[in-house]
Amino acid sequence: MAFSAWFSAVHHFSETNLSLFEQQLNQGWPQYLIALGILLISLVVIFRGLKKGIENMSKLLVPFFGIVITYLVGVSFSLEGALEKFAIFLKPDFQTLTANNVFAALGQAFFSLGLGGTFLLIYGSYLPDKQSIPSAAIWVGLGDMGAAVMASLFIIPAILVFNLDMTSGPQLIFHTLPRLFVQMQAGVWVGSLFLFALLTVAFLSNIAALEVLSGGIIDIHKVKLSKGKLILIIGILEAILILPSCLNPSLIGILDMIFGSGMQVPGSALSLLALGWGLGKITSLKQIFKVESGKFSQIFLFWIRWVIPLTLFVILISYIYHSTS
Repeated sequence: MAFSAWFSAVHHFSETNLSLFEQQLNQGWPQYLIALGILLISLVVIFRGLKKGIENMSKLLVPFFGIVITYLVGVSFSLEGALEKFAIFLKPDFQTLTANNVFAALGQAFFSLGLGGTFLLIYGSYLPDKQSIPSAAIWVGLGDMGAAVMASLFIIPAILVFNLDMTSGPQLIFHTLPRLFVQMQAGVWVGSLFLFALLTVAFLSNIAALEVLSGGIIDIHKVKLSKGKLILIIGILEAILILPSCLNPSLIGILDMIFGSGMQVPGSALSLLALGWGLGKITSLKQIFKVESGKFSQIFLFWIRWVIPLTLFVILISYIYHSTS
């Protein structure tokens, strides 16, 4: 993502340099150096702490994303035929919906909300005792949905207008979008803005993932290491783990399906079971609603204990069945 944003801003996407972009994108060692740079910046943010590091960075990058994407939505819908194309896209076709689609979408939703990656678990531990968890969860969900809708309002009409491939995942970002920016008027400006905005939210997700490791280990109180040494160890381990994906980009799609979707659903189901059953009824109600009883809270607890885990289980089994049949 960082390389794509840099390439767009410096070299500009064009018909003559798309092959050069894809060639350089597949060069493992330069991409690895970029990844190390982003990792280093992320670790510095985490080392500065919750308020001076993560919170200050979020206050800077989230509004930037919101402003940029709002502008780009206007650009997209100003294209001739964009409204008609988007209306066609919104018409549902349930015949094309498969168990694999549902499973992948669910994994993406869980990752985006920070559920499967336990982002909300570590950030939730920083909430003050008086903070209402249901209201915070509602605002997080609405904010995430709003960002996703705004991004789709830019990408989808523009892609459909220019009759480009709507394939999702890395193929969309690294293949379709560069070709979109080539065809769009002021594509250099539009493409660079969008890719940099997308880079900011990806960077915040990277910080959250690393904070899960550092914050979780620190909370154990059994590791006799300073925060600086702990972050250094995490950085070394991460530098080793990201090397295979940089040298073999095809691994990204495989790992995304395994960990991005595959681990999200059962992991979230286990978390719900731990909350709904492991803590006990009274403790769960106190943790979520600050009460020990109540009609609404009882319904909500039933939903957490039974409805959501069973739904996730059915989706997981359906995915496994259709993948092996």
